[in-house]
Amino acid sequence: MSLIDYLDSKNHLKDTLLIFMSDHGFFMPGYLYHLFNLNDFKIEQTLPTLLINIPKNISNFTKIDENLKSNEN
Repeated sequence: MSLIDYLDSKNHLKDTLLIFMSDHGFFMPGYLYHLFNLNDFKIEQTLPTLLINIPKNISNFTKIDENLKSNEN
């Protein structure tokens, strides 16, 4: 069972803000991407990952959600 599944099964996600962050993102494994030096490989390999789960009952959820979406890039 994953952490998210566990928290969901205990109803903790209703009142818990989760933030997962890494210094590099999900990158495409594979020799061909590296061999051909594809731009997508370079971007995916170095792009940081930021995953946020915000409970909808948090105050100002709509404003926070809109702000995150407008600044996602």
